[in-house]
This record gives sequence, C-alpha cells and structure tokens, in this order.
Amino acid sequence: MEKLLEIGVVVKPQGVKGELKVMPYADRPEDLRDVRSVFLDGADIAVESFRHDGKMAYFKLSGIDTRDAAEALRGKTMLADMRSAYELPEGRHFIVDIIGCEVVDTAGSRIGTVTEVLQGVAQDVYTVKTQNGSFMMPVVDVVVKDIDTAARKITVDENRLKEVSLYED
Repeated sequence: MEKLLEIGVVVKPQGVKGELKVMPYADRPEDLRDVRSVFLDGADIAVESFRHDGKMAYFKLSGIDTRDAAEALRGKTMLADMRSAYELPEGRHFIVDIIGCEVVDTAGSRIGTVTEVLQGVAQDVYTVKTQNGSFMMPVVDVVVKDIDTAARKITVDENRLKEVSLYED
C-alpha cells in the first residue's frame, strides 16, 4: 500500500443513519468519489456511499450506522490511499509529495528544503528552510521551472526567486 494521505476532517454527523459530513482537503470534493476505504483511528473502514455539494463531502462508512457512532468521529482526520483512487492531472502534486523536496537553482545548486505548503487564492506558496533561516516563495511559472517529486527536487529560477520571495529576518 502507498502512503496514506489526509483527505479531510470529520465536521459532524449528517442525519441519523451515521453519515459523516467531511471538510475535504482536496481542491474539489468530487475528487474523493472513487475512495473505496478510509482510515479513521487506525481502522480501515469501507466506504458504502459518497456524495458532495459545494465544498463539503459526505461519506457513509460501513459499521457507522447511528448518529452517536458518527458523533464519536467528530474532529477526526480521515486518511486514504489516494494514489490508488485518484490520478492527478499533469502538473498537479499531492502536498505530502512536495514537503521535503530539495529546492535547487537551474545550475543545480542547493537552496533549501520545502517544509510547508500554504494554499492561497491566487497560487500555492512554499516555505523553504535554508541554512540561514527560511523564506516563502510563490509557486508561479516564472519562478518554479520544474517539480520532480520522484527525484524529490524542485528547480527554480534563482534570479526570479529573489525578486518575489519573502525572506525571514
């Protein structure tokens, strides 16, 4: 099995038959429709049904059949093997695959390591830890030239990076 990914957090029970209202961590809740099982509190639980509306996802899980059983899961993080359930479009990456990537310039010189991904309205922002501190860089084409999660490397244009990054004092 691949690495489990956090797919959302249980917000509350939905109705009286054990359905869970989930705030998804996916860009689009419908991206979770092919998830066949989830992990909650270390247990692998089959998904009986899934639906979504707006920004919320609703899961009915096997063995969670009452409002009280669903209530006990409030605030719990839901995990799934998303790589087997969902293939990302070209140029998209799971956040867990970005964190820990080495950031290098176009000449291959090491700049730092991605420690956090902030998802913004316009574009994502990566926090990069260096030997001298850290900085935040927007994930835009003029800065990020290549993301190779298999090689755990992100190549950036160092000159553009200096122009648009926010450096810590």
